[in-house]
Order: sequence, then structure tokens, then C-alpha cells
Amino acid sequence: MEKKSALRHAYLLAGILLLLFRVASIFAFYGLTFVAPESHKKKLYQLLIRSLGIRIHLNAPAEEIKKHTDGCVVATNHVSIMDTLISLGLPNATIMIGNPISQLNFFNRILYTAALNLSQVKQWHVLERRDLVKRIQEWRQNQSGTTLYTTPEMTISNQRGLFKFNSAFLSFDLPVVPLATHIDTNIGLNVNPINSSNLAIIARLLMAPKIIFKLHYLDREVKLADESKDQFAQRVQQAVARQLRVPATTWTAADKHAYRKELQGGGKARK
Repeated sequence: MEKKSALRHAYLLAGILLLLFRVASIFAFYGLTFVAPESHKKKLYQLLIRSLGIRIHLNAPAEEIKKHTDGCVVATNHVSIMDTLISLGLPNATIMIGNPISQLNFFNRILYTAALNLSQVKQWHVLERRDLVKRIQEWRQNQSGTTLYTTPEMTISNQRGLFKFNSAFLSFDLPVVPLATHIDTNIGLNVNPINSSNLAIIARLLMAPKIIFKLHYLDREVKLADESKDQFAQRVQQAVARQLRVPATTWTAADKHAYRKELQGGGKARK
């Protein structure tokens, strides 16, 4: 622990320089979204991800994952503010966008706009439940070539346990592939301090030498006839938890937000 703390202090100056370089890179790639030929954009997305220090390790070749997840919902734990960025480059990825990007702070808006435009990934803009129902109905008519990535925790967890999986993200009567995701910065960095702003969190990550995502795709799960939606969601959560060797808790995203308000209000942290 002391060694990692000393390493973080020694890296501070280099981290600041790295942050400035990466911020400049993000604005440069954002500019390229307006002028780059469509045929070059996916390659530029990959270069953007590498320039941010992000490295993605899969537990199987991309083609195998593509076949394994085709026509499925992939349910992964939520480990960082950068999860969406990496999912854009995964095989057959389709992502749901709820809150408009325009609601993000200026810097995050630039970053995510650049990544979304360059990745050319399929996006489902879902503002209401009826939007989601319509998308799912269309998907069932032609499931091939689409893999829907979801984060059923609905909030970022701290890698010491999983929040309860929301069954609404899994109750599409489609096969679900649990995905266990682990993030590491190699310098013991807390990737999501509970009371930090999104801007502060992403700045911390951009100062890290590398941001390593390890993705482990598990066997497909199908809801049983006598199984409720909540029971199925719990089974998927437990599969991810077993792979990560962390507890599958019953705490929800709402519990986390209430706890954060309690801390911000000067309340004592609960043990």
C-alpha cells in the first residue's frame, strides 16, 4: 500500500503532462469527426482509445465473441465513467443512450461525441419505455448482427461488490451473456471516488499511465419458464460476481445515491 502511494506521488508531474497531452488529443480527434472520410473513422476511434491509454484485454478472440454474443443482451458490471467508450469498440456492439449527450459537461460532451461519431456504433436513443419497446420489437425481427450492451447496476460500483442488477435491462426474452469487467490503472488509483464530479474523475483517469480493462465473457443465460424476472437478473448478477470473486449485494443504485447525499450532508458513513 505504501509503495503504491509513493508511486502515485512520484507520478504526479508526469500525470499532469499526460493529462494535457490527452486533452489536446481529444479535441484533435473531435475536429477529425467533421473532416475524416467515413472509411477511416473506425481506425481513428481505435487511435483515440489508444491515445487515452486505454487497453482492452478480452478472454477470447474477437470473432469468437462476435458469434457468442450475436443477437444477445450483454450484461456487464459498471466499473468506470469510461465504460461506454470501450463498449463502442466491442464486436457487434449496440448501445442505449438515455440522457442526451448535450446534458454532459463541456469536456465530456466533446469526448463522447468524438468517440460515438468515430466508432460508427449503432445507437438506440431511448428516452421513454415505449422507445425501448419499439427497438426490441424491431430487433426481434432481425437479431443477427446486433449485440445490446447494458449495465444493469445502473451506477458505478467500486469492484468490491456488485449492486443489484435491474431486471428491466434483462427482461427482453432474449439470451443474456454475463460480462465480468475489471479495471486497473497499475498505480492503485481509485477510479471512481464517491464524492467527486464526473469531470474530476475523468481527469484522474487521463493522468494514469494506462487504463486496463479486462473483459471476461461468460456462458449464455436464458430465463427459465418458472423463473421471475428478478430471479433471472439475480442469477446473471451472481454469475458476474463469481467470476470477479466479489459479493453480489442487494444494494441498489438508489441506495448509493442516498448514501452519497448523506455523506455530502455531513452524515457519518455507515459501516
